[in-house]
Amino acid sequence: MRSVSFPATRSSLWAHVHWNIIRRHGNDPLPEDSILTLDRKLIESYFLPGEELAQLKADIQRTLASLAKRDSFEIMPG
Repeated sequence: MRSVSFPATRSSLWAHVHWNIIRRHGNDPLPEDSILTLDRKLIESYFLPGEELAQLKADIQRTLASLAKRDSFEIMPG
């Protein structure tokens, strides 16, 4: 049992942030459903354009780096 469950529990060994970033908007066609149950074409129709996605990614990375510095946490690459 331990060999099966250990990989899932390793993240408990160090402080970390796990954040699924899936934006849900007011015009979400199925707000009560999981994002995983939606049709792929419907999901792809809501993708951010490349430049906007790159800006969002940079903003998130900058914010996380700032919080890590404030709280003396090391950011692990990956």
